Amino acid sequence: AYGASLTPKAERNSVVPNRRAGSGLTGSVPVNQEPGGPVSARQYGTIGIVGVSVFLLVNVALHFLDPDLSVVDAVLSDYALGDYGWLSRAGDFAAAVGLISIALGLRSTLAPGKRVAASWILILLAGFGFIVSGLFDTDGTEATEFTTTGTVHIVGSMVSILGLIVTAWLLRGVFSRDDGYRYLSRTQLWFAVVIS
Repeated sequence: AYGASLTPKAERNSVVPNRRAGSGLTGSVPVNQEPGGPVSARQYGTIGIVGVSVFLLVNVALHFLDPDLSVVDAVLSDYALGDYGWLSRAGDFAAAVGLISIALGLRSTLAPGKRVAASWILILLAGFGFIVSGLFDTDGTEATEFTTTGTVHIVGSMVSILGLIVTAWLLRGVFSRDDGYRYLSRTQLWFAVVIS
């Protein structure tokens, strides 16, 4: 089902209905698969899912690996200051690669439009925000003064968080109007509600 939603724009006119078994949902699958570049839409999607999944798994693991930090009193960025800071940074970079891949995948599969452009650009910026967060450590929750490094980290984090929240709502509308992604519109709505 996932591959079916990633139909390149150039092939959008050469698709046939595809009913997913047991789902009651109709999407589109390409009839003529033509190479659109060094990386296919399916590969972008796979890289995106893997990258974001690694980020989530890393942050779950950090709660157990570094029990000195409380999930109530600390933020995820604080783990970068502990013994497993390298793992926290690796998670940030994985998220960055995943988000950038998702942005490029959406750009190559969605029909052009202002909301579409705004969506993938914001996801791209969120990806770069994670890179910044990984390169510059936070000052820590208990810090009384802000350093330049900590300020840059905060800016990168805010770009990522706000970009993803706005994009979640934008994509709900974009998906509802796109034949290849319409079956994801309701899921996207719930995702937007959750992260907001």
